[in-house]
Amino acid sequence: MAAFLFVALMFAAPQLAFADEDFEDETPTAEEVEVPVESSEETDCANSWRFTNGEPTQESSLYRTTRASRAPSSKGSLGKLIDVSKWDGKINWEKVRKSGIRYAIIRCGYGENKTSQDDKQFRNNVRNARAAGVKIGVYIYSYAYNTKKAQSEAEHVLRLLKSEGLTPSKLALPVYYDLEEQAGTSKPCVKSDGKKYKVSNAMLGKMATTFAKTITKAGYKVGVYANKNWWNNFLTDKAFSNKSWSKWVAQYSTSCTYKGSYDIWQYSSTGHVSGISTYVDMNYLYRNFDTKIATASIGMTGITCPYQVVRGTNDLSLGGKLTSPVTLKTVTVRILEGDSDAGAVKKSVTLYPGATTFDLASAGKLVEDLSFDGLPLGTYTYQVRAGVEDGQTTVFSKSFKVVEPRSDGKTFLLATSSNVESAYLDYTRPTFGTSGLTLSTGLTKGGTLPLKGGKVTSSVALTRVQATLTNLTTGKQVAQWSGKASAKSLALPAACISKLSTKSLPMGKYRLVVTASSSSATGTALSKTFTIGTAAPGVGKAKAAKKKFTAKWKKSSGATGYQVRYSRYKSMKSDYFKTTKSTSKTIKVKKKKTRYYYQVRSYKVIKGAKCYGSWSSVKSVKVK
Repeated sequence: MAAFLFVALMFAAPQLAFADEDFEDETPTAEEVEVPVESSEETDCANSWRFTNGEPTQESSLYRTTRASRAPSSKGSLGKLIDVSKWDGKINWEKVRKSGIRYAIIRCGYGENKTSQDDKQFRNNVRNARAAGVKIGVYIYSYAYNTKKAQSEAEHVLRLLKSEGLTPSKLALPVYYDLEEQAGTSKPCVKSDGKKYKVSNAMLGKMATTFAKTITKAGYKVGVYANKNWWNNFLTDKAFSNKSWSKWVAQYSTSCTYKGSYDIWQYSSTGHVSGISTYVDMNYLYRNFDTKIATASIGMTGITCPYQVVRGTNDLSLGGKLTSPVTLKTVTVRILEGDSDAGAVKKSVTLYPGATTFDLASAGKLVEDLSFDGLPLGTYTYQVRAGVEDGQTTVFSKSFKVVEPRSDGKTFLLATSSNVESAYLDYTRPTFGTSGLTLSTGLTKGGTLPLKGGKVTSSVALTRVQATLTNLTTGKQVAQWSGKASAKSLALPAACISKLSTKSLPMGKYRLVVTASSSSATGTALSKTFTIGTAAPGVGKAKAAKKKFTAKWKKSSGATGYQVRYSRYKSMKSDYFKTTKSTSKTIKVKKKKTRYYYQVRSYKVIKGAKCYGSWSSVKSVKVK
């Protein structure tokens, strides 16, 4: 038995420019044969895979199978969505919203631009859904069989949108075109004006393009609605491969097997939703059509995590600030079992900022609500999640341990192991870094590391800083310095700079590693790889030509080859590189009559590695 699966296509990407040509309505082809019917009266009597003479086919075998199946998976969705029409009667949208439904697509009408073909519940549904806080889109059921009819249906939609003041910014979901009319046949066949018209696949593409062109010109996102059978067999015209048309795939099953991409999946027509007395179409939404929200990136600064917590402690500083380009709807702070986000939730507090910034330190009794002092010994994860819509993303996640204090009150041991190493208590997980260090990727043999003015920094008080220099060509450590510290930063002393001198080192590849320690942790503050090579060559004046220039330089003794670096900026940002073994290089550029900056350095190949020296001074040339 045939179980047609229906797919709704919504155009949700930024509007696409359609071809300027209009499609002519010509004499019906062999696929557009007029078949007389008994009545020419226009009524809302859809004949599709879901309806017969306007009545839902609720007693079909498909209906019975769907009711008996297990619940479909909602994995990856933004939430449930319903689509409604006059067939769903008068809806209590407050109850719908309280039941968890956040999105709805509302039918505005059917067929041509006639008042008699407006959906009788459109205005009530639009006004009450929006008042209840349900985000909406609209659709029209098509009876078109040529582009003239499709144009009229697009104007029908625009008239009703205007009548309700629904500007593009007030629709959270697109307008879409419902192409499923079958008039009792297995192929597209439209009953209109007292006749039946078989519609070719090519005409379906022309109709959809005409509809889309009119709707997008008015500033709205747009879409097409059809079942899976139609998408696979009838909506095959190249117009439907338009990437700006976002598909809504509806398949009455526990999973969607449509092979193409889609943003909405309709999985049932027999859903039950509080506030609606009839069965209702149920969908999952996978895409946010508000580009500001869809691309919103939530930032965080200053959020701290307890590094270790002595059992019974609740006096913790868990500050930090969240920022977002759009309103933050929710912030959830949780404690999970184990050292990953996959652990079971032990504690959870949800906050509702209602602003674009949120300070966790101002969240009242956040620490008390999380109840760190009630946690047993073990490992946990402190997690902060935030959302600008119904879903949330993790913006901070760090693990910590609840430990048992020792009798001396200064150190602790994990109660689960008698052999674990003790450490001084520090409530904050430290972060280490450096400032003022401008170490280049290449140095001249006989030079020295530019470490003067450099600092090692930490989020907590330092106890020790160590620096090591390793020759990666030989694998041997060539220098090391270590010193004590007692503040949150340490300026590298003269002794460190002298100890790490590279003046006597041979050409090759090296790594400088700076590690920092606090009372409770050790971490890497800097890890930098560099090479020691031949001296920078002397660079002469470049020869300019049309959209290119030729740089020239003197030969460097012992060099294997040269690297040219060029940019439109003197600071050499947005730079490009070229390599040559010659003492000149012609560089082709994109812009004419533009000044470019360049510099050159040499390299020597040692044990297969290119060991670069220092850069020459920056030169400039204006191309023709």
